Amino acid sequence: MTIVLESRQSIDADRVTTLPPSADRFPTRLVLVAMVGSITLRARFITTPLSADEGGYLAVTRAWAAGKSMYGEAWVDRPQGLLVLFRLWDDLTGGSPAAIRVMAIVFGCIAVASVAYAVFAIAGRRAAGVAAILVAVASANARIEGFIANGELLAGALAAAGVAAACAYMFRGHSRWWLLVSGVLAGCALSIKQSGFDGFLAVMLCLVAGGLTRERRWQTVIRDCAVAAAGLVLVMGALVVHGVLIGFSSWWYAVAGYRLGGLNATSDADWGRFRTTSLIAAPTILPLVVAAVAGLVAWLVGSRILTRATVLLPAWVCWAVLAFMTGGLFHRHYWVTLTFPLAAAAAVAIARVNVRMLAVATCLATFPSLISTAEVIVLDRDSVAIRAHDDPRLVINERVGRWYIEHRTPGSTLYAMCASAALYTSADAIPPFPYLWLDGVQNGKDAQDQLVELFSGANPPTFVAMYQDVGVCNPSGQISVLLSRRYATRAIVDGATILVLRIGASST
Repeated sequence: MTIVLESRQSIDADRVTTLPPSADRFPTRLVLVAMVGSITLRARFITTPLSADEGGYLAVTRAWAAGKSMYGEAWVDRPQGLLVLFRLWDDLTGGSPAAIRVMAIVFGCIAVASVAYAVFAIAGRRAAGVAAILVAVASANARIEGFIANGELLAGALAAAGVAAACAYMFRGHSRWWLLVSGVLAGCALSIKQSGFDGFLAVMLCLVAGGLTRERRWQTVIRDCAVAAAGLVLVMGALVVHGVLIGFSSWWYAVAGYRLGGLNATSDADWGRFRTTSLIAAPTILPLVVAAVAGLVAWLVGSRILTRATVLLPAWVCWAVLAFMTGGLFHRHYWVTLTFPLAAAAAVAIARVNVRMLAVATCLATFPSLISTAEVIVLDRDSVAIRAHDDPRLVINERVGRWYIEHRTPGSTLYAMCASAALYTSADAIPPFPYLWLDGVQNGKDAQDQLVELFSGANPPTFVAMYQDVGVCNPSGQISVLLSRRYATRAIVDGATILVLRIGASST
């Protein structure tokens, strides 16, 4: 096979690619149907317990709102955009578990519309309709936690919106200002999660490909890239300036240094968890991969001419795979990142089959994912915590939280020993310790010293809910000694032992 790096002479260098009239109307009704499907697949989980990430992000946000310093006393290894989003949503809705899940539903709908429009701009109406259905089903899959407001869904939806905005300019003839919008949306995606770069880099590669294929003059390509980059810089510059104002070293450690110095794909990735979650994600991801690879190869072979349109989707898939791999921890929700570009690529492939086979091919690509989601939907709410999250703490958090609310007194504080981030949201409590996740407690900068200082100081937590063995939380044994000296067992709630500070121990 020979791919020719040239465009037809009849195509003006500065004109966008045109589509036939039959493919020139966005399938609004089908996209709305797909959005309803996305909402339906997530609706059952509005009432299920918050995940560790959702509850933890909300707890950090509330600590920040209560006056604790961002990336100091209120710490999370995510950029400011995530905290701003959760704080605004908390202020608007009250931050109930149901409200947080509604946020996931909203961003799921954004992803459906965005992926559908990007595909529409590249491959037309039929492919856009298929893309809407594929992304609605895949991104909402319950086994990969597609129903929770995780960073992958939130950032992925905005990254997809950025790709759609760029496609409006590149393939639909809209103003170059849409490239600026694309860059801003990409910056917003990166402000929520560091791996939100996939869509932007795919767009930039697509723009450069326009020069290589001679679809665009290089002067135009340079201007286009500059406009898109300017949008990104606007957002990222604001994050850096804010980071400098609140303390650059603390900000940089949280958003970059912590993960670079810990588990990531370049150092000590959790490949055991990768194998486990890949099996869980297979019903959702594998059909999309098969369709996408087969379709993209056929598209490239059939077109014979390499164009920006044929570059965009493979580039998006490749950058998304890189974003997925850089995380290192390979939690279930990491796989959500791949659903957006894979659904887009698979839709272009499926749309190439004849009309009679279109529905069959779409069903084959979505049926395994629907079945795996249905297996979770039919469970009672407590069982969801096990099947969808593999985390029994989520149910325990609610019960311990209710116990704490019933037994606290003015000035009481609560600490989860040493990690159950969502407990603070369930208990309506401000965390007394910055690191809310186990990896942070064990490996965070000065975390062990700060933990010992907390329990040996004049204001230790009033209540301690025991979730992990003390030796896991503090291998030195200092915390174990302090707990035995200063605390007494008060209750056992759903298997979690609740310790209370002895009278007078705060001054010991």
